[in-house]
Amino acid sequence: MVSEILSVQPAATPNQTSQPMPRAPTAGAKSLSDPPDIGVTYEVNPVTRNVITQVVDRATEEVIREIPPEQVQQRSRAFDEMLGRLLDQRG
Repeated sequence: MVSEILSVQPAATPNQTSQPMPRAPTAGAKSLSDPPDIGVTYEVNPVTRNVITQVVDRATEEVIREIPPEQVQQRSRAFDEMLGRLLDQRG
């Protein structure tokens, strides 16, 4: 979601004059009334049976965010594999 940055100005002290703070550049930013064209996809990993959610830009098909992140998915797979080996050795 694109949001506009609001500037908060501190109260002027007796020795300071109140000057407006510079605003963040807004080049290329969309207005709040023009929401981004995004979609959400869901996928179930057949091995781990975990649900993977992806936020995708529909115009470019670029994955904006993946939940859980790929790094977490890799750690989960490594943990499952290690746990499987441990159970195989005990059984």
